[in-house]
Amino acid sequence: MDANGEREQLDQVTRRLGARFQHLPADVITHAVTESAAQLAAATIRDFVPLLVEKQAREWLEAQDRY
Repeated sequence: MDANGEREQLDQVTRRLGARFQHLPADVITHAVTESAAQLAAATIRDFVPLLVEKQAREWLEAQDRY
């Protein structure tokens, strides 16, 4: 996967999480995705990065949602 393809998939992740967590500000969702992606920046196999980012960001947002 090239960088443009990964960026598009991460944009899709942000949109899906935005739809799921509509009551949270958009910048909080973007931050969760950006931070999750940053933690995986050094990953050598990039194919699963968007999936892992979505899982990690969703878990973080769910934890924030409990408070």
